[in-house]
Amino acid sequence: MANKMSINGTTSLILSMLLLLSAFVPAVHADDDMAPPPTNVEAPPPETASPDDAPKPKKEKKKKKSKKDETNDAASAGDKAKSATPEAGKAPAAEEAVNKANGEEGELKSAMTKKKEEEAAAKEAAKEEKKDDKNASIPDPSRPFAPEAIKNYNQGVELQQQGFLNQAIQKYKAALDADDRIERAYCNLGLIYIAQKNFSKANDAFKKALTIKPNNPFSLNGMGSVYYSKGKLQDALDRWKKAVEVDPNFFSAYFNMANAWKNQRDLDKALENYVMTIKTSPNMADAYYEVGMIFQREKHLAQAQTMLAKAVQLAPDGDFVADAKRQIGSLQNMLGKEESDGEVKMNVVAPANNTTSKESETEESNK
Repeated sequence: MANKMSINGTTSLILSMLLLLSAFVPAVHADDDMAPPPTNVEAPPPETASPDDAPKPKKEKKKKKSKKDETNDAASAGDKAKSATPEAGKAPAAEEAVNKANGEEGELKSAMTKKKEEEAAAKEAAKEEKKDDKNASIPDPSRPFAPEAIKNYNQGVELQQQGFLNQAIQKYKAALDADDRIERAYCNLGLIYIAQKNFSKANDAFKKALTIKPNNPFSLNGMGSVYYSKGKLQDALDRWKKAVEVDPNFFSAYFNMANAWKNQRDLDKALENYVMTIKTSPNMADAYYEVGMIFQREKHLAQAQTMLAKAVQLAPDGDFVADAKRQIGSLQNMLGKEESDGEVKMNVVAPANNTTSKESETEESNK
């Protein structure tokens, strides 16, 4: 009986110990891949029990967190880190700002450096081009022209004077192929191209002529005409003025300036340059015609008639002659009318006091 009681007591003690240790045994879920804890192992007494002696439970599988949970966890962790160490929370932002500023500054410096390099390259290219332009075909005055060049040049002049312009162009080109220092060949080519309204080629020809001889009034005058054809009035006037500075008697430049001012409706400047044209070239019929037309516009009828008549006298077959004769006829009629009006006025002058004619009485009554 005693033995039986002892067994029951022992059983109760074991059950009590199991109940005390039940906190160390995790609950088992049906979906966990885990074996149940053993039930036939005797537990140590409570006073000597330790967590290390308890059976080790297997780790639970972690549930996969959603992106939202991860974001929240990260934000929470960042907040904790900032609250724990305030400076640690600020450091990454400051470092990022510094890196961003350094990056932007680096990009700006790189762009500025690239721009400066491009500008320097462009300036250098322009400088080289200008240098090549200036030094191209620099003549050597000490060396005589090639005989073949002189021969072709002279033939070109004869053809140009006769009006065979295309044949003259070929001769001038042949002369320049033999010797490209003949400035007059370039100048004459330019004049022919102007006559043919080929201003692009004229520009190239005068440019080469001026490279060889910068102060040739013929080339300066021709280049002025090229600029005027492009609508560059001031550039044209500058070339024409320089031409008359080099040669004060270069009437063609005066005439071109006069025509340009006439087209600008500045008749005072036009008249001034036409007068200079006549002064330097007294037999230039076109200048007399233009002056006569300006006098007619300004109502200087007698002077206009004189200038137009002089123009017809100097160039009876000129292009302007038909119009000049028509204007002269109109001026004569106007002048004749003025003369007849003057005679009428003279006839109605009051007679002397001793006259008792009916006309005088009528005149007195009219007064």
